[in-house]
Amino acid sequence: MEGVKPIKLRIDGPVYAVAALLELAEPLSLRALLRAVEGPSGVKTVALNPEVLAGPAHVLTAAEYALKAFKRGRNAARSFHVEVMLFAAATREISRALPLMGPPEGAKRVAIVCIADSQRACLEHLEKVAR
Repeated sequence: MEGVKPIKLRIDGPVYAVAALLELAEPLSLRALLRAVEGPSGVKTVALNPEVLAGPAHVLTAAEYALKAFKRGRNAARSFHVEVMLFAAATREISRALPLMGPPEGAKRVAIVCIADSQRACLEHLEKVAR
Protein backbone atom coordinates (compact mmCIF):
# COMPACT_ATOMS: atom_id res chain seq x y z
CA MET A 1 0.00 0.00 0.00
CA GLU A 2 1.41 3.34 -1.01
CA GLY A 3 2.42 5.69 1.76
CA VAL A 4 2.04 3.09 4.50
CA LYS A 5 5.25 2.43 6.37
CA PRO A 6 5.53 0.06 9.32
CA ILE A 7 7.17 1.40 12.45
CA LYS A 8 9.86 -0.57 14.24
CA LEU A 9 9.23 -1.52 17.87
CA ARG A 10 11.94 -2.92 20.14
CA ILE A 11 10.56 -5.68 22.32
CA ASP A 12 13.26 -8.33 22.79
CA GLY A 13 14.35 -7.68 19.21
CA PRO A 14 12.75 -5.79 16.34
CA VAL A 15 9.05 -6.12 15.63
CA TYR A 16 7.19 -4.11 13.01
CA ALA A 17 3.71 -2.65 13.31
CA VAL A 18 1.43 -0.79 10.93
CA ALA A 19 -2.00 0.73 11.54
CA ALA A 20 -4.51 1.44 8.80
CA LEU A 21 -8.11 2.51 8.34
CA LEU A 22 -10.01 0.33 5.90
CA GLU A 23 -13.13 1.50 4.07
CA LEU A 24 -15.17 -1.57 3.18
CA ALA A 25 -17.13 -1.66 -0.09
CA GLU A 26 -19.96 -3.43 1.71
CA PRO A 27 -20.57 -4.09 5.39
CA LEU A 28 -19.36 -7.45 6.67
CA SER A 29 -20.65 -9.49 9.55
CA LEU A 30 -18.32 -9.46 12.52
CA ARG A 31 -17.40 -13.11 11.91
CA ALA A 32 -16.58 -12.45 8.22
CA LEU A 33 -14.55 -9.37 9.15
CA LEU A 34 -12.48 -11.26 11.72
CA ARG A 35 -11.82 -14.06 9.21
CA ALA A 36 -10.75 -11.48 6.61
CA VAL A 37 -8.18 -9.81 8.86
CA GLU A 38 -6.79 -13.03 10.35
CA GLY A 39 -3.07 -13.15 9.70
CA PRO A 40 -0.85 -16.03 8.65
CA SER A 41 1.51 -17.64 11.15
CA GLY A 42 3.84 -15.00 12.58
CA VAL A 43 1.52 -12.08 11.81
CA LYS A 44 -0.83 -10.69 14.45
CA THR A 45 -3.74 -8.57 13.27
CA VAL A 46 -6.33 -6.81 15.39
CA ALA A 47 -9.51 -5.13 14.10
CA LEU A 48 -10.87 -2.18 16.09
CA ASN A 49 -13.65 0.39 15.99
CA PRO A 50 -12.11 3.49 14.34
CA GLU A 51 -14.76 5.80 15.80
CA VAL A 52 -13.23 5.57 19.29
CA LEU A 53 -9.54 5.76 18.34
CA ALA A 54 -7.58 9.01 18.56
CA GLY A 55 -5.50 8.02 15.53
CA PRO A 56 -2.79 5.61 14.40
CA ALA A 57 -0.53 6.38 17.38
CA HIS A 58 -3.33 5.34 19.75
CA VAL A 59 -3.64 1.82 18.34
CA LEU A 60 0.10 1.40 17.72
CA THR A 61 0.85 2.29 21.34
CA ALA A 62 -1.83 -0.13 22.56
CA ALA A 63 -0.30 -2.89 20.42
CA GLU A 64 3.18 -2.12 21.74
CA TYR A 65 2.00 -2.26 25.36
CA ALA A 66 0.14 -5.52 24.68
CA LEU A 67 3.30 -7.07 23.21
CA LYS A 68 5.29 -5.96 26.25
CA ALA A 69 2.65 -7.33 28.63
CA PHE A 70 2.81 -10.77 26.99
CA LYS A 71 6.62 -10.76 26.94
CA ARG A 72 6.72 -9.92 30.65
CA GLY A 73 3.90 -12.28 31.63
CA ARG A 74 1.77 -9.36 32.85
CA ASN A 75 -1.07 -9.72 30.36
CA ALA A 76 -4.63 -9.55 31.72
CA ALA A 77 -6.19 -11.30 28.70
CA ARG A 78 -5.40 -14.70 27.23
CA SER A 79 -5.45 -13.45 23.63
CA PHE A 80 -3.37 -10.74 22.02
CA HIS A 81 -6.28 -8.95 20.32
CA VAL A 82 -8.18 -8.59 23.60
CA GLU A 83 -5.02 -7.30 25.33
CA VAL A 84 -4.68 -4.63 22.60
CA MET A 85 -8.30 -3.60 23.18
CA LEU A 86 -7.71 -3.38 26.93
CA PHE A 87 -4.79 -0.99 26.45
CA ALA A 88 -6.63 1.02 23.76
CA ALA A 89 -9.64 1.42 26.06
CA ALA A 90 -7.39 2.24 29.05
CA THR A 91 -9.11 -0.33 31.24
CA ARG A 92 -8.33 -3.76 32.64
CA GLU A 93 -11.99 -4.83 32.39
CA ILE A 94 -12.63 -6.99 29.35
CA SER A 95 -16.39 -6.50 29.69
CA ARG A 96 -15.89 -2.75 29.12
CA ALA A 97 -13.13 -2.89 26.50
CA LEU A 98 -14.68 -5.31 24.00
CA PRO A 99 -17.97 -3.45 23.37
CA LEU A 100 -16.12 -0.13 23.13
CA MET A 101 -13.08 -1.09 21.04
CA GLY A 102 -14.34 -4.03 18.98
CA PRO A 103 -15.56 -3.32 15.45
CA PRO A 104 -19.37 -3.11 15.42
CA GLU A 105 -21.45 -5.64 13.49
CA GLY A 106 -21.93 -4.50 9.88
CA ALA A 107 -19.30 -1.75 10.04
CA LYS A 108 -18.19 -0.11 6.78
CA ARG A 109 -14.98 1.23 8.33
CA VAL A 110 -12.52 -0.67 10.47
CA ALA A 111 -9.13 0.17 11.94
CA ILE A 112 -6.56 -2.59 11.90
CA VAL A 113 -3.12 -2.97 13.39
CA CYS A 114 -0.77 -5.57 11.95
CA ILE A 115 2.33 -6.79 13.78
CA ALA A 116 5.05 -9.04 12.34
CA ASP A 117 8.77 -9.76 12.53
CA SER A 118 9.40 -8.10 9.16
CA GLN A 119 8.19 -5.00 7.33
CA ARG A 120 7.43 -7.12 4.29
CA ALA A 121 5.12 -9.48 6.21
CA CYS A 122 3.20 -6.49 7.63
CA LEU A 123 2.73 -4.84 4.25
CA GLU A 124 1.86 -8.06 2.40
CA HIS A 125 -0.82 -8.93 4.94
CA LEU A 126 -2.21 -5.40 4.90
CA GLU A 127 -2.43 -5.57 1.08
CA LYS A 128 -4.28 -8.90 1.32
CA VAL A 129 -6.75 -7.52 3.86
CA ALA A 130 -7.35 -4.35 1.82
CA ARG A 131 -8.50 -6.40 -1.19
